[in-house]
Amino acid sequence: MSIYQNIFHYYRGQTKNSSKKTQILQIENNVTKAFLNVLQHSSNELTTSFINMLDIDTNSINNYEYRYQVSSPLSKITTIGVVVGIAENKEIRKGVPKEYGIPDGAIISNNVSILIENKIGYNSFLDQKQLERHKGTFAKGQKIMEEPLILSWQEVRCFFRCLWQTKNVVFGS
Repeated sequence: MSIYQNIFHYYRGQTKNSSKKTQILQIENNVTKAFLNVLQHSSNELTTSFINMLDIDTNSINNYEYRYQVSSPLSKITTIGVVVGIAENKEIRKGVPKEYGIPDGAIISNNVSILIENKIGYNSFLDQKQLERHKGTFAKGQKIMEEPLILSWQEVRCFFRCLWQTKNVVFGS
């Protein structure tokens, strides 16, 4: 089991000598980790609901694998693969292509492989080249959605808030 599956373990924090870029990257990694930890340590229904929000048919999935900092290609071919970008702003920019970059996280089942790229802050944007490059992380022969799915953090917050409010009505608390 990865140490990052533990909700109390975090990615290395900032040091006195770390650059502003490194600090932002570490914060992004920890935000992705926290998001995946919430899904992983909750009922599978929560992850299924999140995937359904993306308009991906889950066929009543009940087993998920969560990965952090996906540095090697996926080995499993699923029904569909999708890259999901999450940022404060849904605008995708065409920046200077980087030679290296890995997906921040993944959710994998027998039916779907989701690679997640996360950006935080109002001045941090998803990059088209980076999202395209992530497609190379899927298993060879994987059917991949042509366009990445883009969510705002506001939509993610609303997803959790709406579920919480629904559960309060159902359970009367």
